[in-house]
Order: sequence, then C-alpha cells, then structure tokens
Amino acid sequence: MKSLLSLIALPILLSVACSGGDAKPPEPMSTRAPAVVHVVGTFLLKQGAPPNLGPRIITPTPTTSCKGRGGYNEIALGMEVLLTADGKTLSVGRFSDGKVSSLTQSQEQCEFTFELDVPEGFDFYSVKVGRRGERTYSYEEITSGP
Repeated sequence: MKSLLSLIALPILLSVACSGGDAKPPEPMSTRAPAVVHVVGTFLLKQGAPPNLGPRIITPTPTTSCKGRGGYNEIALGMEVLLTADGKTLSVGRFSDGKVSSLTQSQEQCEFTFELDVPEGFDFYSVKVGRRGERTYSYEEITSGP
C-alpha cells in the first residue's frame, strides 16, 4: 500500500515543482473594446389616408403626428426595435412619435425614428421591429448613412 501512495503523491509533487517559484505570471493581453456606433434609423409606414379628409388634396404636414391604423395599429410611439447578432441582444430602441411625411387624399405616410447603439465585431446584424419581422444588415450597411 505504501508504494501505491508514493506513486499517487509523485505527480502532485512534480506539478508543484514544475510551476516553480521563479515563474513570472502571464502578462495580461490588451483587449480593445469594440467600437460602438450610435445609429438613428427610420421606419416609414404607408397606409390609406385617415377617414374624413374631405374632397381636397392635402399637402405634406411633417409636424402632424400619426400612428398605424387597422392591421397596423401597434405601430406607434414606443414600439420596440431590437438589434441582435449571433443570437445575442445588442441594443434596444423605441419608436419616436410618428410624423406625417406625406398626406394625400388616398395615402398617408408616417415616419418613425429610433436609435440603436451598434457594436462592431459581428458579420451580420438583425433589426426586428415589433412583430413586423426582421431585416439583416452587414456592419457597413447598418452604420453607413442612406
């Protein structure tokens, strides 16, 4: 039994002896934090003109607020915009108040803006707007202007 105990203790002693007291601890590797780009996005909703406009053509009025109606009624101030990459949530934004960008007798266009912080380092990013699906962009596409 004594010899078995010696064999078990020997590797432990060797590993302790090999680590040595004179060994230098590994130097920390410098890691650069990924760059983060602040992006302002736009969501444009085109829908039928609001009821009761009357018989005239209406000119654009960018200061008038608007939101989705009918099947688009969830598109409004505060709607969530989610940025993901490789299955990880990177940033969450919210819609601003919708502004009318164009209004005619037959169509209203509502423009919503949102803001996201986009960290570099991923091949592709997905932007999901509420339950309206998602679109995929490269880093260059998502951080460059229109």
